[in-house]
Amino acid sequence: MRIFFTIFIFLTGALYSITLAQSWQWGRASSGAGMDAWPVATDQSGNVYVAGIHSDTNSLVSFGSVQVPEVGLGSYQCIIAKYNPNGALLWANATQNGNTYLMSIAADQNSNVYLFGTFKSMNVQIGSYTLTNTVYPNPQYFLAKYDNGGNVSWAVNAGNAQGNFVAVNSTFIILGTGGVATDQSGN
Repeated sequence: MRIFFTIFIFLTGALYSITLAQSWQWGRASSGAGMDAWPVATDQSGNVYVAGIHSDTNSLVSFGSVQVPEVGLGSYQCIIAKYNPNGALLWANATQNGNTYLMSIAADQNSNVYLFGTFKSMNVQIGSYTLTNTVYPNPQYFLAKYDNGGNVSWAVNAGNAQGNFVAVNSTFIILGTGGVATDQSGN
C-alpha cells in the first residue's frame, strides 16, 4: 500500500507540474565579455527592458546588429536595451566615459524607461548629459530617463551613495540599497 501511495503522489505531482508548465515565447542575448545583467521591466504595451553592467574594456557590447557606445578605459558601464513583445530589438544604449554601476530600472505608461545607478568617476556621460560627481572620490547616485526611442531625455545627480559600497581590489561593490519606480502620472 505504501509503494502504491508513493507512486500515486509522484504521478499526481508530475501531472500537476506538466499542466502548470510554461514554455518560452522568446529569449535574447548580447555579445561581449564582462557582462552582468539582472534588472528587467515591462511597460503597458508589453515591451521588455533589460539592463546590466559591462566591465571589459577589451570587448564591445552588441545586441544583434546594434552596438552600444564604448566604455572608457578601466570603467564599468550601464547598458540598457528595449525589445518589443515579440522579441525584436528596438534599441540599445549605454552610459559613457565614466565608472557607472547599475541598481534598478523602471518603465512608465508612456514607454519611457528610467535608469537608476551610481558613478564613482569625476564625471559620467549619459547621452548628451555630463554629470559631475559632487562628492568625488566617493560614489554618487544618478537617475536618467530614456524616451520611447532610446534617447536620453534627462540625467541628474541624485545624492551621495558613499555609505552603500565596499571596495574590493579597487572595485566598488554595491550593497543593494536603492531602486526606482514610476506612478500612473509618469512621476
